[in-house]
Amino acid sequence: MKPLMCGTAVALALVAAASSQAGPVRPSTIPVHDLRMRANVYSALDALAEKYHVVIGVYGIHIGPGGHFVEISLKDGTLGQAFDAVVSAYPQFQWKETDSGAVHFTFRDAPLPLLDVTVHMFDVENPGRMETTGLLTQAPEVAAWLRDHRCSMDELVAGHIPEEWGKFAVHAKEAPLSAVFDEIAAKSGAYHWGVTVQRRTM
Repeated sequence: MKPLMCGTAVALALVAAASSQAGPVRPSTIPVHDLRMRANVYSALDALAEKYHVVIGVYGIHIGPGGHFVEISLKDGTLGQAFDAVVSAYPQFQWKETDSGAVHFTFRDAPLPLLDVTVHMFDVENPGRMETTGLLTQAPEVAAWLRDHRCSMDELVAGHIPEEWGKFAVHAKEAPLSAVFDEIAAKSGAYHWGVTVQRRTM
């Protein structure tokens, strides 16, 4: 995960997973069978993204790793029902599908405007796994938002140790930052990304 550290701090994460291309099917309609898990919210979403090769982005106020456990038990159902189980366990969440086939979980009362910032142009060829945060913060629109809100963006690794990505390119123009993350997550095989606000400790 990658964090933004602000007067209030923010965290951002890209979690490594097996490489694959996201399909055109709406994620909520993907069938699931014999799905059982009990994990905290972030770990549950990470596991769902990796298992079903669906890009899942999470952004808003940091929950913390210990609380809000999700229990999912589906004999035969859909991924949308699994997402509903997450919201049932933590009602402050809401989820929606994007036109590109990603799924975004946001906090109802704590949106994060950074993800709505329009990036004029973001062109990268074969970005390294550990340099992506730096490249994103160099985008003028992102840099301006971070400066205006007294934030910095750092990276945390959530879940298993990340592997280096394969080769891919990102050519985003006039796109919200959330869409840039979606594209990176899909093409890299990371699938799960998150930007969460955390309080800076002094």
